Amino acid sequence: MSYLIHEIFGPTIQGEGALIGTPCVFLRFSQCNLWDGREETRQFATCKICDTEFLSYTKMTAREIVDKLKTYKQYANWLVVSGGEPLLQFDFELVRQLYSDWQICLETNGTQSLEFDVDHLSFSPKTLLNEIRIKRCDSLKILWPDPLGLLKEFDSFPAQHRFLQPIDCQIKPVLDKLYELGGRYVLSPQLHKYLGVP
Repeated sequence: MSYLIHEIFGPTIQGEGALIGTPCVFLRFSQCNLWDGREETRQFATCKICDTEFLSYTKMTAREIVDKLKTYKQYANWLVVSGGEPLLQFDFELVRQLYSDWQICLETNGTQSLEFDVDHLSFSPKTLLNEIRIKRCDSLKILWPDPLGLLKEFDSFPAQHRFLQPIDCQIKPVLDKLYELGGRYVLSPQLHKYLGVP
């Protein structure tokens, strides 16, 4: 079986959420079910705010992915699996081969079922609760501003950590909202953008 991989890169740091500042390597899958990645279709997409390029890809087998990632192992213990939407492709067979070398953080929009365990599940909803297939997460990241009202929609979703993350790096409106929420959420500032690292 081949996987459509947009890029494998590192070493870098995780710039968001509970693992912010942690050295890591990224495995980024191509394809998403909420937008096809083309600018000309963005206005019609379910998710109109994606800031990640994931359209291009290289076909890789699980063995090729594992071997490529091993070249980064001396730099980090954490592998961040993202997309696009990784759960369109990321499966038990690949997880099984990666677990001997890595702690795995999976970033998902939650619309696909998760059939295996990971070390850290980071959930950033882009659609309403009735379309979500995961039952819990370690980190819940709500993007701000929040035109769909997802902060309210997911207020009681089971999560160990809760974050507000600015879309456009405008911090003050996010801070105002954090204070209004009385400390239940924490700022996720996309540190990698401020530091200029990939």
